[in-house]
Formats: sequence, structure tokens, C-alpha cells
Amino acid sequence: MEESITQSVRKEFIYEVYSKTVDNPKEYEKITRKKMIQEVLKYYKEDNHLEECLTYQDILDLKKMIKNGNQIQRQECIHLYQLLLLDFIDYKTKCINQDIFPFILERIDSFDLEKAKQRDEKNNLLIGMIKAYGIIKIPNLHQFIMAFNEINRTDLDLKRDVFMNRIVREYYSLTHRDGYEYIAYKMFDDYIEDCLDIQEDETFNVKLFDYESLSNIAKYDFDISVKSLKKLYKELQKIDFSYIRERIIRDLIIMLNFGYEYQDIKDGFNSVPFLYSSMTPQLLKCIKNAMDDIPLAIYYGMTMNEMKEKVNKEEESLKYLESVKQSRACLGAKEAHYFYKIYMSLLDYVNKKHHIIRENNLASAYHVNPSDQVEIRNKLFEDLSIIDEFVALNPNRLNSTLLKQVKEMKNAIMMNCIIVKYENNYTLVMGEDETLYGVIGGVCNLDEVIPAHSLPYVCKLVLVPYKGKIVYDGVIEGANIHMGDGFCSMVADAIKDGQIYKSLPIVMN
Repeated sequence: MEESITQSVRKEFIYEVYSKTVDNPKEYEKITRKKMIQEVLKYYKEDNHLEECLTYQDILDLKKMIKNGNQIQRQECIHLYQLLLLDFIDYKTKCINQDIFPFILERIDSFDLEKAKQRDEKNNLLIGMIKAYGIIKIPNLHQFIMAFNEINRTDLDLKRDVFMNRIVREYYSLTHRDGYEYIAYKMFDDYIEDCLDIQEDETFNVKLFDYESLSNIAKYDFDISVKSLKKLYKELQKIDFSYIRERIIRDLIIMLNFGYEYQDIKDGFNSVPFLYSSMTPQLLKCIKNAMDDIPLAIYYGMTMNEMKEKVNKEEESLKYLESVKQSRACLGAKEAHYFYKIYMSLLDYVNKKHHIIRENNLASAYHVNPSDQVEIRNKLFEDLSIIDEFVALNPNRLNSTLLKQVKEMKNAIMMNCIIVKYENNYTLVMGEDETLYGVIGGVCNLDEVIPAHSLPYVCKLVLVPYKGKIVYDGVIEGANIHMGDGFCSMVADAIKDGQIYKSLPIVMN
């Protein structure tokens, strides 16, 4: 019988099974069909490999075949056939391959059905991820698995449960592009480059799927908890032949990923002779109603409806981030003179105490190198109690009013932040904890330093309290960081829901 399967199955199909099954597979040209099948069956017989390759339904099907004298109808047990465990008796009937039949007969009763159920449940989560995302960078998949574990208290592992899992390996291929490695659902094997071109045109967040959605997608190809998809699934089940159902699902998903509208999809199906008769008015109606609820690889698992909602939300959010030309968002030259006099006097004291740079008198220096100022202010923020020393000693003989202002500088903040937008009389800055600050400049407005078209701008700032206002100290440490997708919405929500603080220390209402 082994000779029969060798002759009846394409070498490409056998090699795909062989390469996903054995360790260290040989190159396609260097191994025969017969040898591949022998090595696959040999692998199944080693250790506990066969049981680990079988689903719960596979074990039930094998028991049924044995009970029926090692026979089953041709259209049944598709997965067992894909494992190269079955052969044809005639064009209507299949049987277990004779080279492994004695082994299965001996082991079948020891196969743990309960463990198979548990294995299926875990595998379905991973298969659901692969189907839902379509094409995804491996690091992104790893991050999603970690997030999913945290939310659902599961213990999924990328290496163990995806790369070393024989059942899950059937559903994907690996591909490389521009230094990145991707996992691609096998449906997309002929379209990977085209889909990646579309993905790279935009930046999207990877969608997080819940437990039920992933299980549904693995079992039914659709998340049947969504009403429109449940109706489509039920209508597809009315088609007698599984290969036609599978072809319709594949073509529908591929066409959606390439931006086909409903009429284009309808015409596409009607142009394929063996699909035309299955395209009933009710099925076409279900496709039309469901097409915007199907996850798309080009959108990292988001549906068209979710994309529309996202775009609308971001357009709305942009209104909150529009800057205006600043006219009085700084202290001005006269007031800035007093601010820098006391601030630089404080830094001068820190410098002399810790011998950071050679400059002897920062308070009267015409220009201070920004990198020197950063080094000194970093030392100041290691221990702000040095301000009390300065006030007590008053080395620059400041008057009591100025000393009081120096003392208030103990409430200064050094932080990583984002310059969000420019208002007429202040600059909106958001801290790492999403606290919003209304900040002003010293001599000039901030939009003269960082142009509006560069916003949002990630940087490190020192915010200093001065006469009831928040003044940045004149140095901006920029960071070469691009704000990811969804940032505008996050900031807009913070602006809508949050309070903007224009003095330090912050007093919560």
C-alpha cells in the first residue's frame, strides 16, 4: 500500500508534510517520495510522536476505522490523510497505511483522549492567532502571546507551542523580508510579498484577540460569536463539498485583503465555474453582510469595520492636537533675565561644589554649553536638598524675594515627556504618567525652538516653578523616537478627560 500512496500523491504535498514532521529534512531534490513517507512513518513510531500529532477527533476516527475493518469513506478523516497515515483502497474508500497499521493497532487504546482534548484547546488558540493575523512578525506574535498569557492565565510559549508543535506547524510557513522573520498562515503563501507591501504602507497596532474569538477562528475559520459571521458560516455548511467551502473562504479572505468591494467579490466567484453554482443569493447576501467583520492580514488582524472606526477616531483626535501660532508663551526678555539669574546661580553652586565643568561663574556667563548645563542639572536632581544649602549660604547675595523663588525650585521636575501641541500662551506637555502640563519658555516661545510640524516631539525637559508658572529651563534633550499608531487617540483622551497643570507643585483636586 505504501507504493500506492507514493504514486497517488504529489511529491510537493509529501515534501510539505515531511519537512514539517521530521528533524533536519533533506532538500526537495535530494529525496524520493518513497523515502520521505518512510521517514515520516518512522518518526511517528518513535517515542510518543504519533499521539502528539493527532487531534482528539483523529484518535476517534482511527478507532472507528479499526472497528470498521480498517475502512472509511474517502471524504472523511482529511487530517489523517494529510499526515500520510491513510491510503486509498479504491476511489470511494480509504484505509490506514499498512506500514503503520500494526503500530496504531497496538497503541490506540493507550492514547489519552482527555489529554488530546487539552492539547486541542491549547493548539486552537495558537492556530486561531495564525489564522486571524494572517502574516505577522515573529516578535509581534511573541508579544501578543505574552499579553494573552497575562490576561487569560495561560502558559503558551512561542518556541514550544508554535515552532516545535507538529500540529500547529501545519498552518504556517516562515518568510524573511528586510531583516525580519514573519509567520504566515498557509493561505497567504502565494500573496505574502503583496500583503507585506500593503502592511508597510501604514503603521498599525497589533490587535489583541480574546480566548473565545481565537478558538472560534481556529475551529470555524470565522469568529462565530459575531452575528454576521455566524450566519455566513451556517450558510457555507449547506455546501456539500468541503473543498468548495474551503476555496470560497480562501478566495473571500484573499480578495478582502486586496481591497475588493462586494461587486468585485461577487464577480470573482461567478467567474470560477465550479464555484458559480454554489453562489446562491442567500450566500452572497451573507458574504456582503459579513465581509467588514473578517480579520485582515493587511491590518494586523483588524477588520474593515474596526479600521473605519480607528480612522474616524484618529481624525477626531487630530482636532485636539492642532497647534496655533504662539504669541505670548514665554516669560519675555526682562522676566527671563531674573529667572536665569537665580537658576544659573543655583547651577553655578552645584558646579563649584562637585567640580563638574571648568566654568567659574555660570551666573554671569554669556553662554553655557547645553551639554554642560545638562550634566550639572542632572547632578542637581540627584539631590534637590542642595537647594536648601544654597538658600542658607546665599553665595550670590540674592535678595529675599529671589531666594524665595530659588527655594520653590525644589518642586522642579526632570522628566521624559512629549511636547504635544502649542497653544497661544503655553505649550502642552505630557509626562510618562499622562499628566498634562502647560509650560512656557524663557526668552522665546517654544514653537521658535521646535517647529509645530515636528510635533509630537519626544524629549527630556526640566520644568521649573517660577512665579506661579511652569518654565522649562532652556535645554531640550531630544529623543529619536517615532510615536506609534494610536498615540493621537491616547493623547486626545488624556486632554478630554484630564486637567492641565500650569503651576508646581501639582495640587490634585
